[in-house]
Amino acid sequence: MRKMFKDYLVLLFGLTISIAIFYMFQTLAQNEAFVEANSLINSIMFIFHVGTVILGFITIFYTFYATSFIQTLRQKEMAMYMTLGAKKSKITQLMFMETLFIGLISLAIGITWLWVNDSYDRFINGKT
Repeated sequence: MRKMFKDYLVLLFGLTISIAIFYMFQTLAQNEAFVEANSLINSIMFIFHVGTVILGFITIFYTFYATSFIQTLRQKEMAMYMTLGAKKSKITQLMFMETLFIGLISLAIGITWLWVNDSYDRFINGKT
């Protein structure tokens, strides 16, 4: 079980980082003060929007890849469940709930981490 914990920890960390990067990019792209202060950025806002879409696809791709990797590692466990009489729909439901739970935890950690970092940055720079 410890081996699976390490695999899930890697998945959780990777998803947290990908959510944090996406959130940072979104915050930067939608920060009106930043856009107004940089006239060059204002003229290339289209790139920010395209970048947001691309980053979203990368995040979704990473999420599906990491999830399928974890499922591959758990094939023996799923086969054991089926041998013991579990229905395929119940196993699928279990995997979906685990993935959803890890995704929600990653989302919460990523957004909290960025919120704390933003609050700290505002405190250091004297902005409220």
